Amino acid sequence: MSLETRAYAWRSQRRRALFLEAVVAAGGWTAAVVGVLATVDRFLSLPLPLRSLAWALGAISLSLRLRSSLIRPWRAAGWESIFEGAAARWPSTRPMLASAWSLRRASGGPGASQELRREHLARADALAAELPGESLFPWRPSRAARVGIVGGVAALVLCLATGSAGSWKRVVAPWLDAPLDRLVVLLPGDARVDWGGSVTVSARLTPEGVASGLRGADLALETRGPDGAWHAAAWDAVDAGGASFETGALAGGLDYRARRRELVTSARR
Repeated sequence: MSLETRAYAWRSQRRRALFLEAVVAAGGWTAAVVGVLATVDRFLSLPLPLRSLAWALGAISLSLRLRSSLIRPWRAAGWESIFEGAAARWPSTRPMLASAWSLRRASGGPGASQELRREHLARADALAAELPGESLFPWRPSRAARVGIVGGVAALVLCLATGSAGSWKRVVAPWLDAPLDRLVVLLPGDARVDWGGSVTVSARLTPEGVASGLRGADLALETRGPDGAWHAAAWDAVDAGGASFETGALAGGLDYRARRRELVTSARR
């Protein structure tokens, strides 16, 4: 293997190690933070402004992290640093490879001996061919990367254990909050009931609601009182696909809606 082939292989190894270190560390820490926020959101229902602020701060932090751990080292990983790495691994190459690489990339001055130049390059190629085939820059996860991996896995397990998987989307993409009317269908909707009659009000999850991780227990029922304000009411039955409420005898109109955290359905009567 010639010096040129070795050099480009070493550069690829260096870049691959930088990329893996940066992506694994940043990805692990990001997953850990998102998992914790999703779990908190599952129980405390983080409002949209707070989730948006967390997203913005996370994006800035991630950008700074990638800049310091990937972009800057990538730009700094020039040929000089690569041959320094080779000299540190195989000290006998120090006086030969770097100087030969400089000669290979430059034609030499007017007084330079081309014969000596070719001989030096040939000796460098022979020396490069004798080097072991092992990677010069193998990726060994740093402590930050290892902690990030463990944290990311732990956060995923925590989310699965607490049923917080549906909150990941609310944290990662807070602007994509779906209107609750797309996730829940209120029955019987707007309906007429005989005076003194009763009706069963139910909230059923749509396929999109099921896919989002929403459960019947996540929904709250609200009715409008004589003061015009909305007040919480207790469901009579709750299951995985929704919830239901028996109105009892009605002596007037009943406005009702379902709520999930800060999201509400359209009012029905």
